Amino acid sequence: MLVLDHYTWRLSGLTKIAPLYRFFLKRMDAAKSKRATDWLARLFFPLHWIVRDLRLGQMILSRISPCLVYCQLYPELSKQQHYGWCRLDTYDHLTDYYKHLRTCRQVLKILSGLGAEEIVVSRGGNGVEARCRKPAL
Repeated sequence: MLVLDHYTWRLSGLTKIAPLYRFFLKRMDAAKSKRATDWLARLFFPLHWIVRDLRLGQMILSRISPCLVYCQLYPELSKQQHYGWCRLDTYDHLTDYYKHLRTCRQVLKILSGLGAEEIVVSRGGNGVEARCRKPAL
């Protein structure tokens, strides 16, 4: 059985500046892009922390900040834990060369083309969740 969780397109991706950061950062060498994303986290995380309990504040800030923060999802974590997670996830989000966005239909087509059986594809997780079985020999 194969189970996957794949990134997909989201409307919010069209309203944020993060894709522009990503365009430049994923083309840099790893050490330079890591320094740049650490700098972005030092710049923006304190602002995210200030508005962590204000949903509207987070929504507005996320339009200009490329940082990924999870203060509302995991309020039990400390500020330091959130900052560490922000640094790591922001780096991954902005520099992952192999991240490709796929729709449910595209994932279904790929799995069908590979001959998979019992294919189930739905929205969830990072965007698209799917599972299937390898055909019997």
